[in-house]
Amino acid sequence: MPHTHRSRPQPLQPRHTPRRGFTLLELLVVLAIIGVAAGGIMLGLRDSQETTLYKQAEQIAAVMEIGRAQSRARGLAAEFAVDEEGFMVKDPSVAIDEKKRTPWLAKGISVSGSLPVRLGPEPILPAQTIVISLGEHSLRVGTQGLKPFALEELQP
Repeated sequence: MPHTHRSRPQPLQPRHTPRRGFTLLELLVVLAIIGVAAGGIMLGLRDSQETTLYKQAEQIAAVMEIGRAQSRARGLAAEFAVDEEGFMVKDPSVAIDEKKRTPWLAKGISVSGSLPVRLGPEPILPAQTIVISLGEHSLRVGTQGLKPFALEELQP
């Protein structure tokens, strides 16, 4: 008997047209990822006024510490003084010298508090604090007497 080869019937393959577009679920996942990324970026960015104020406050704290160290080393009194144009560390009996003044980083910065700030020559200073403001933002720079001048954010 001759052996005939029978072919198996092939199941019918449905005709698929290629998929176009995205499913609703895929779109929602992409939107959620974009939302989370945008939120993280926004939290990481600061207002330009706030950034300027932080830079200015850090600069002032550093200048006050340098003035404090120089005052102790020389044994002479020194103070931190401000005006509309800027700030400087100076001898208490001398007016602000235009050449030695450090200008403000931005117009509109104001300083209030225990001004002028006494920087030495005593090793232990009285507690002193100044508040630096720009727009709606404010920072406090101060010392309790023994510790270095440092900045802290004010609660709104």
